[in-house]
Amino acid sequence: MRSRLRSLLVFITVLSILALPAVGNANHVNRESSNITALGENIHEATYPVESTSDLAFWGDIAYQGNYNGFRVLDVSDPMNPELITWHDDCVGSQGDVMIWDDILIRSYNSPAPADDPNTPEDDRNICGGQPVPAGFEGLHFFDVGDHDAISYIGAVEITNNSATTGGPNGGPIPGANGTGCGSHTASLTPDVANGRLLIYNSGSSGNCPGIDIVEVPLDNPVGATWLRREQTGRSCHDTAVLLGRMPRTACAGGDGFTVMSMEAAHGGTLENPAMLYSFAPPLTQTAHSVSFTPDGKAFVFGHEPGGGSGARCQLDGPDSERTFRMYETDTGRFLGRWMLDRAQGPTENCTPHNFNFVPTTDGRRILVSGNYQAGTYVTDWTNPRKPEMIAYSDPAPISQTEIVLGGAWSSYWYNGYIYESDITQGLHVFGFDGPEVATAQSQTFSNPQTQMDVLDQTYRYRSGTTLRHTGRPHRFKGSVESDSDNVRCNVREIVVKKNNGNVVARTKSDVDGGWSVAHRKGGQGRYHAAVLRKTIELRNEYTDDTLVCQRAESSTLQVQR
Repeated sequence: MRSRLRSLLVFITVLSILALPAVGNANHVNRESSNITALGENIHEATYPVESTSDLAFWGDIAYQGNYNGFRVLDVSDPMNPELITWHDDCVGSQGDVMIWDDILIRSYNSPAPADDPNTPEDDRNICGGQPVPAGFEGLHFFDVGDHDAISYIGAVEITNNSATTGGPNGGPIPGANGTGCGSHTASLTPDVANGRLLIYNSGSSGNCPGIDIVEVPLDNPVGATWLRREQTGRSCHDTAVLLGRMPRTACAGGDGFTVMSMEAAHGGTLENPAMLYSFAPPLTQTAHSVSFTPDGKAFVFGHEPGGGSGARCQLDGPDSERTFRMYETDTGRFLGRWMLDRAQGPTENCTPHNFNFVPTTDGRRILVSGNYQAGTYVTDWTNPRKPEMIAYSDPAPISQTEIVLGGAWSSYWYNGYIYESDITQGLHVFGFDGPEVATAQSQTFSNPQTQMDVLDQTYRYRSGTTLRHTGRPHRFKGSVESDSDNVRCNVREIVVKKNNGNVVARTKSDVDGGWSVAHRKGGQGRYHAAVLRKTIELRNEYTDDTLVCQRAESSTLQVQR
C-alpha cells in the first residue's frame, strides 16, 4: 500500500460481516471463479488496519503471516485445513511484513512509534516482543521462532529519518533520530550463507529516503544485526525483488517506476553494493509497487498501485493504465508486453495490482499468481508476453455495496502446488490450480516471495510439423518443416518417409529454411507419410543451461501413383 498511509491489503473480501468459523473450507468457496478450486482457510476477522493481515513467508510446512499487531504462525501441511499455531500479537507497528530464515523471523516496522503517555502506563502500547519500543522508532525487529509456543525477541535495527519533525514526545521531533532511513515499509531477504550472514534490502517507501537500506544479520549472532549503508536508486523503493544465484539482480519499484541493479562482479556490483543498470518510469505510473522475476530471470513483471490501494481503480469506465501489469527484459529494460485486470470491479471495491510471484516452472512457461485487493486472486500466462492471458481467477463479491471498506487480497502466492491468499480482513485462504501450465512447477523448502534463490534452467518444447508432396520424373518426395520455435536450428531436422505399412523408403535432412527433398526409389505406388524426428538442442546461455526440444511430428497421408 501507499507507504505513509499504511494502506490496506490482502485478499478475499467477504460479502458482509458474517460470523465465520475459525477454520475450515468456508466462504471463499462461494466466490465467482474459473479453473481454480477453493480449499482450506484460516479465518482471522479484522477491520483494517486493526489486527488486519499483510504479507506471507513460508518455511517448510509453516506459513508466517504479517499482521498490523504482530504476526501469525500457521501449519499449512494440510491445505484443506490450515491450522493456527500461534498469533504473536504484541508488536503494534504498521503493516508488519515478514521474512523467514530457519528460526529467524524479521518483521518490518513502518512508521515512527508514538510516545506513550507516562501518566497512563497501564495503557502503554509501544511493546514488541515484550520489549518497549522507543518513541520515534521505526525499522526492523527480529524474533526466534524455533519454538512456536515460546517465540522470543532477539533485537531490533533502527532505521529512522532524522528529518522527521513529528513522531517524538507530544508530537514533536524525534529525539536522537539516527538518520539512517525512513523505517521499513517492506523488506526483502538476501541470504549470504557462504559468508555466514543474511542481508536485508529494506524499502522505506518514502521520498525522503530514496534507495534501499542494507542491513546485515550474522547467522551465529542475530542480536548483532546492524544497518550497513543505503544504496541509492534514484527513487524511493516501495517493494524490492531479489534474484540470486547465477544471475544476481535486484529491482526496486517505487515512485514513478523501477530501478534494476546487478550484484554481479561483471557489472561492478556485490551483494552489499549493487550496481545500477538502469532506471525507468513507465507511462502513467502512479505509486510503483512491486516487481517479480520470471523463473529464468530473463524478464520481470512490474505493477503499480494507483491511489495507494485504497480506491476503486478497476472500474470498467476507469483508465486502463490503473489496472495494468507490464513485463520488461531484465538486463535491458526492453518493454515486452502488458496485461490488464480484465474483470472490472465495482465502485465500492478497492482494487489495483498488488503482490505477486511466478510459479517456479521449468518448461519455459511464465505463470504469474497475483493478489489484487478486492479483485481477488488471478493466474495469468505470460509465456507470450505480447499476448498474456488470464487462465484462472477467484473474485469475491464486494465487502460493502454502499461504501469502500478496505480489504481484499494483500498477497497471493504460489507455494508447493497451492495458491495462498493473504486477505486483509479475513486471514488466509488456500486455492488449488492444477492446469497443464503448472505441470513442471518445482517444490521449494522455503519461500520469501520477494526473493528468488536462483534462476531455473528451462526445457522449451515446441511443436513441429512437415508438409509432404510428390513429384514425377524424377520421382521425389518434397516438403517443408514448420516449427513454433523461432530458433532456426529447429528447421534443420532429420526426415523419414514411410509407406503406411511402416517401411522406411527414404531419409534426408531439411535445410535451414526447413525445406527438404529426397528421391523416391522404392516402394512403388501407395500411401505414404513423412515424419520429422525429435531434436534436442542444448542452449547454454550466460546464466542458464536450457534445452530446446523440437518435437516429433508426422505429415498427413499422401496417395502416390507411380
